[in-house]
Amino acid sequence: MRGYQSGYVHGSVAYKLNQDREVEQKKSRIKVKKINRELLSYRFSIIVSSLVVFGMFAGVMTQYSSVSYKQNQIKKIEQKIKLVQDDLYDAKVAIAESMDTENVTKVATEKLGMVKAADYQIVYINIPEESYTVKY
Repeated sequence: MRGYQSGYVHGSVAYKLNQDREVEQKKSRIKVKKINRELLSYRFSIIVSSLVVFGMFAGVMTQYSSVSYKQNQIKKIEQKIKLVQDDLYDAKVAIAESMDTENVTKVATEKLGMVKAADYQIVYINIPEESYTVKY
């Protein structure tokens, strides 16, 4: 085997091609293709893994946002309940104040036009104890 010489061929016969070199080049091309395929699959797995992680992160953030929104709704509802309870308490106080006997007499005489019964209009009755209603 002759190495590279100046471009001149001595004699009339051409040099044989170096087939070993072609085989080595072919093997190296095959190795490069194999490495490229492996790198491509590695890159693809990295991309898929990144997408999965991003998807999981987006899912967690969505759930966190949903929980936060629901907590705010609960706080607003609790505030409304508190306001309604305060109004209910005020109404109970107003009813209790209006149930005073003097107030009842005043409303009966002024608004309803009632008058106090005279002594001859009052009738007393006796009810046996058996007829009493028992509260438990």
